Amino acid sequence: MFIECDALLADGAVAHLRPVHPGDLDELVALHEAMSPHNLYLRFFTVSREAARNYAQRLVDPPDNGHFALAAVLRGRIAGVISYERVGPDEAEVAVVVDDAVHGRGVATLLLEHVAHAARENGIRRLQAAVLPENAAMLEVILHSGMRYTRRLEGGIEEIVIPLDIEAALLDAIDERDRVAGVRSLERVLRPRSVALIGVGRSASTIGRELLRNLLRADFTGPIYPIHPHADAVGGVPAYRSIADLPVVPDLAVIALRARAVSDAVKECGERGVRGVVVLSGGFADAGPAGALEQRHVLAVARAAGMRVIGPNCLGLLNNDRHVRLDATYAPTAPQPGKVAMLSQSGGLGIALLERASALGIGVSTFVSVGNKADVSGNDLLLWWEQDIATDLIVLYLESFGNPRRFGRIARRVSRSKPIVAVKGGRSVAGARAASKHTAAPRESSASVDALFRQAGVIAVDSLGELINVVAVMAHAPLPAGPRIAVIGNDAGPGVLAADAATAAGLDVPELPDDVQERLRALLPPDASTANPVDVTGAVSGHQFGDVLDILLARGEIDAVVAVLTPGRLTSVEGLHASTGQVSRRTAKPVLVSVLGQAATVAVPPPPAVPVVSFAAPEEAVRALARAVEYGRWRRRPVGAVPLLKRVDAEAARRAVAAFLDAHSQGGDLDAASCAELLACYGIEVTPDPPPSLEHELELSVGVTQDPVFGPLVTMALAGRMGRLLAEPAVSIIPLTDADAADLVRSPRWAPMLVGAPGSHFAPPVDVEAVEQLLLRVARLAEDLWELARLELDPVLARRDGAVVTAAQVSLAPATVRDDARRRLR
Repeated sequence: MFIECDALLADGAVAHLRPVHPGDLDELVALHEAMSPHNLYLRFFTVSREAARNYAQRLVDPPDNGHFALAAVLRGRIAGVISYERVGPDEAEVAVVVDDAVHGRGVATLLLEHVAHAARENGIRRLQAAVLPENAAMLEVILHSGMRYTRRLEGGIEEIVIPLDIEAALLDAIDERDRVAGVRSLERVLRPRSVALIGVGRSASTIGRELLRNLLRADFTGPIYPIHPHADAVGGVPAYRSIADLPVVPDLAVIALRARAVSDAVKECGERGVRGVVVLSGGFADAGPAGALEQRHVLAVARAAGMRVIGPNCLGLLNNDRHVRLDATYAPTAPQPGKVAMLSQSGGLGIALLERASALGIGVSTFVSVGNKADVSGNDLLLWWEQDIATDLIVLYLESFGNPRRFGRIARRVSRSKPIVAVKGGRSVAGARAASKHTAAPRESSASVDALFRQAGVIAVDSLGELINVVAVMAHAPLPAGPRIAVIGNDAGPGVLAADAATAAGLDVPELPDDVQERLRALLPPDASTANPVDVTGAVSGHQFGDVLDILLARGEIDAVVAVLTPGRLTSVEGLHASTGQVSRRTAKPVLVSVLGQAATVAVPPPPAVPVVSFAAPEEAVRALARAVEYGRWRRRPVGAVPLLKRVDAEAARRAVAAFLDAHSQGGDLDAASCAELLACYGIEVTPDPPPSLEHELELSVGVTQDPVFGPLVTMALAGRMGRLLAEPAVSIIPLTDADAADLVRSPRWAPMLVGAPGSHFAPPVDVEAVEQLLLRVARLAEDLWELARLELDPVLARRDGAVVTAAQVSLAPATVRDDARRRLR
């Protein structure tokens, strides 16, 4: 059953998509009557309006197994309609009509995406379309939809067949349309030319007045319109009785009213033509079921008027662009302009982020507090920041994902050029309970979140403190080229701790070559240690310290340096720190400092000093550096793609699944023969009694589980005796790329056993390519078959000459349709 939803057109306008019903007949007839003779001919192959009237009558017939019609509604009026009529067991003919007045805005493309979704849900695998060759607009819609198609000219008509498989090219095309539409819909929300404040009172101690003060302090470049029903001025700014009384239509309205008054204010904004609203007020989904119902009502009112909504239950938004200078928050700290964009689902944590950014000299491009995320989400803002030339680094505090698979696709693309540092709240049972109360966030599996971040290249951190540490490093230091670091200090003990922490974090602390050590000994006192860590002793000058740093940073086998400074009677920490700053100015490698006894956990010296990040503890410095190293590794790896697999017969698999569910309507487990038959459709052979291998083999478990939020997950774990020792599986989100499969196989928990490692005591490595191929086939099966409830291949014998599946279990259930292949707002 098709569920009504909202989506964005190419120009950023909001369209409502719903099934056609009998009450639409008059409007549909009028829509067809208004078509120009040319467009009438292109659609119906005749200029007679009788065919159009008959078609309108058929559209309003109730949907059934063979017929479905879908309308796109813009600001209360039907702008376009699409329908399909079944012409075979799994094939239907599709037709679309769009109001002449909205041609070129992407209505037909959006309708095609959604009717394809409805058709898939109804068991249809192909759509047919008959199009006149001169109907260039409709051909353009099909040709650029991202869907595969075949076309044949027959009797002067283009006969087009569109398979409804969800493939990478389709998802890429939808993502690109999503990106363009999303950015356009937020243009006047994040870069408004004028702002109205609703709920700003006479009292100076209210949130509304704090908001007004921040707007004035930031010197917003456009007019500010306080709305007050009884005051002529508020805070020295002329006030207006209502939105309707304003001299111009404001782009943005910020609402700070009690929850029960918000919907009326939003309605008035929509009637005036406002482009977006920020709702600071709480008392919605954060306050329980009744509040959630009111939040849905507010969103419906906004969507009907074509407005985007930030919040509710949020801190507001900020844009430091010199052409905007918008601070529509009630935060007490105003950050300096810069290249870091921030999103916080928590207002309190948002205030903390802004305060710490200011203290660390981290400039902010944009800050958005999304609160309950009724509408605008992290996905929308990632799309905005992807194209924003003022943003180089993105920081996220999230308590939930609206559409995690969409987040993964967007973040994977954005991370290639702009680092994303994120902390996810609500991972524990207690944390999830608090997040649900705070922002109505559902509980999400930690393993799934970890997999999502890992595959998308997101720098995932575990705490607010670590978030600040990593952001400081990413904002002020260059990206390391590798994991090899040198530790230098003026006391041995802290250097030992730094080296231990570095090794634990996955960094290398290599022993320095003899020629380097010889050069260092020539500079340092006789009791200095030069192997790495380098202990320069407490008797060196700042000049000597700088010379040592120069030598280390000039070496190709060193990717970064951590300097650990210990105060002492013979040591001028200030001098060593200053020398470190001067050296870091002339190198392209990251240099971090740890000053024992430093009051702040992390600090950055203010201008004109060089902004070298300094930590109170060396362990914190190396952990933050390790996060940057891991991100650099991900960014350097191949982009990866979902490969085209041979020996895949998805249609045969679907027939087998349909036959089973026809006989078992509630689903169930396949028997061994049926299980082997289904797996064979994806090139996976089950061999219950393989020959005994004379060489090394490793038992693995490969499978698919269903997550209620993230959908199907591919799992891999050790099986047999090793599995009992290392029982925790690794998890990946689908679609799975070849790079993802390679990473899964090379997980540190079993990489020495599968691929070998220098000095490893394990037997020779196995055929990792065969294991990767198996993972990709399992992922493709899970992507194609929505009815797959569970898959377990255990044990899989990974050998030097292949990977043998010896046993398999498959459970099927009625399909859960996914929304990946259509655009849809939350």
